[in-house]
Amino acid sequence: MYHPHKNNPYQQARNRAGLTQEKAVEQLPFELRTLQSYEAGKRQPKFDYAFAMAKLYGCSVNCFFPQEGTEKNG
Repeated sequence: MYHPHKNNPYQQARNRAGLTQEKAVEQLPFELRTLQSYEAGKRQPKFDYAFAMAKLYGCSVNCFFPQEGTEKNG
């Protein structure tokens, strides 16, 4: 069984869009196992795949790439 990674930006964006993995891949140019590998952090999508996900999820492609320097020092 697939175990999601809650801090993964691809999964977070999909969840915010209210889509299951199965519903998302119906509208994306790749298969379920590919989406699962992105969300598990095993692979990084090509830019055109990241762009397709961002468009479907209603976010900027930048939401998939954490900004450097945003960590707070305690």
